[in-house]
Amino acid sequence: RYLCTMASSKINDKLDVESQTVMSSEQIQELSEISKKYAFLVKTSEQKDDLIKLLIKEKNILDGEKILLQKEHQAAVKDKENIVMRFAMVEKNLLDAKNQIENMEKKEKKYLKDTEALNNRIKTLKDEKQNINTLLEMKCQEQKNNVKDIDALKNQISSLETKCKWNSVKLKQEMETKLALEKELQEIKSLEICHKVETQENGQQKIDELKANQITLKHINSEQADKICFLEKQLEVACNEKASFKAQLAVCQGNIAKLESENKKQNETACELQIMLDDHILKVAELQSKSSEFETCRAALSIAQSTNKEHVLHIEQLKKIVDGHSKEIEVLRQSESELLALNEKLSFSNVVLQNEIALHQSKSLAISIENDSVKKSQVEYETNVQKLVTQINLDRKNLAEERLTMAKHVTEKNKECQTLKKQLDQALGDLDAMRKKNILIVKDLQREISTLQKNVKKESVNGENETTSTDDIHHPIFESPAGQKKQCFETDASSQKLIERIIRLQQANNRQAEKIDFLENHSDFLVSEVQKKSKIIQHYMMREQSSSCSSDKNKLYTGIIQTIYGNNKISDMNVDLVLEVNRKLQSVLEETILKNITLKENIDTLGLEIDHLTRQLVSFKKENR
Repeated sequence: RYLCTMASSKINDKLDVESQTVMSSEQIQELSEISKKYAFLVKTSEQKDDLIKLLIKEKNILDGEKILLQKEHQAAVKDKENIVMRFAMVEKNLLDAKNQIENMEKKEKKYLKDTEALNNRIKTLKDEKQNINTLLEMKCQEQKNNVKDIDALKNQISSLETKCKWNSVKLKQEMETKLALEKELQEIKSLEICHKVETQENGQQKIDELKANQITLKHINSEQADKICFLEKQLEVACNEKASFKAQLAVCQGNIAKLESENKKQNETACELQIMLDDHILKVAELQSKSSEFETCRAALSIAQSTNKEHVLHIEQLKKIVDGHSKEIEVLRQSESELLALNEKLSFSNVVLQNEIALHQSKSLAISIENDSVKKSQVEYETNVQKLVTQINLDRKNLAEERLTMAKHVTEKNKECQTLKKQLDQALGDLDAMRKKNILIVKDLQREISTLQKNVKKESVNGENETTSTDDIHHPIFESPAGQKKQCFETDASSQKLIERIIRLQQANNRQAEKIDFLENHSDFLVSEVQKKSKIIQHYMMREQSSSCSSDKNKLYTGIIQTIYGNNKISDMNVDLVLEVNRKLQSVLEETILKNITLKENIDTLGLEIDHLTRQLVSFKKENR
């Protein structure tokens, strides 16, 4: 445009200049050519301007379309990315769902394994409880036996203490008797000094006798001293054995405590304790034999005392023996002090034993309390087990009752089906009889129609003859064709009615026969289905009876589940599976009940139609008559 405007301005300037000058022809031609070119250029410039505008518009449109396409492209890319993300999310969700399903299956398997392990553990715990109860009873019996043995040892210790006391009392009495003898000897010495003068002559004889008696008494005293030494040794041995018994009792008590702490080594330690107790019993028997010997010695001492009383008359002979007896008295005093020390030791050991016995009693009380707690827990477990057993029994009873009700329903339905079959057979027999009767009636009607047609033909022939014979006598000529027409019309109307009635009856019979065939087929189909389902239920009942007789777990998988699911074995009988089976059985029962209801309705309709047909046949027979 700018160039065109510039060119036009220049041209105008030139024209103005040339207009001012003298214009020649050639210049005029050139100007005309230039003007034409100018016009052409203006047109072309305008066309180009239009093209440029169009192109700018197209460019703007294309830019807008480009922007839109870019937006659409971006949206498509975003949609693609979103779709990819969604697909990835869906795949991820699927994988997560698969993983969750696998985890759930694993958890189910784990739970099943845990339940089986818990059941096995409960069984093992029951066995362990029984073993623990037996062991506790054995321990109680052993404890009672130990208490009895301790009481026996206490009694033996008390008897030994009483024997020691009795020996100490005896020794005191002997000391007193010795002191009395010394006093008597002193008195005798004083009397001897007084009677020396009087008895010098008889003294030598008495001295000889006393010497002889002294010798005999020395022998007797030596024997008695040996016996006393032997008895003292036995007493020391008995005291040592008593101390050893006390030590053994302490060892036994320690062993009892160890037995209470160590449950596994109870049987072996109990056997060892029983062996030790047997040894103790043998030792106690030996001690009893020794005590009997001691009693015999005591009796011998009593006899010796009686002899000493007899020897009181011979006091004069015991003067030389007093010195020896004084020494023996000192020895006996020493032994008495030793015995008193032993008594103190025995009393101390008795106190220790009593304390240990109290400790054992407290331990036995603790054990009894633990036993009570164990028994309570056992009772709780037993109650829980009984509750579970009762629940299982109730479930079994409910299942058995449901089975019985199912069996009763099945038997009732079988009976109803049998009765319906009988009724169908009777109805079919009645229908066959009615068909035969209808066929006979139709044949009779056809015969009657044929006879009627023959009679009509004969009457028509006879009528013609009569008309010819009686034209001249009775009637005029114009009356004969009207009578013939009336008779023919009446016969035709009656025959048409009969034919129409026969056709209607045949059509009704055909319809009823079709209905009867349909009902027969439907009843046969229903009977076959009922028979199949009754066979399934009978098979299930037989399997359930066999499974109730035998308590194997593998037989639980057979039965109705096998009939429904085929021969595919199921891993575990779950509650959901049992509920599904019950639902399917209920659905089967509902279907059978509905089919039985439809069968009854069809049979009722069949009976009504048979009654209607029989009434129609009866009415038809009456009309024919």
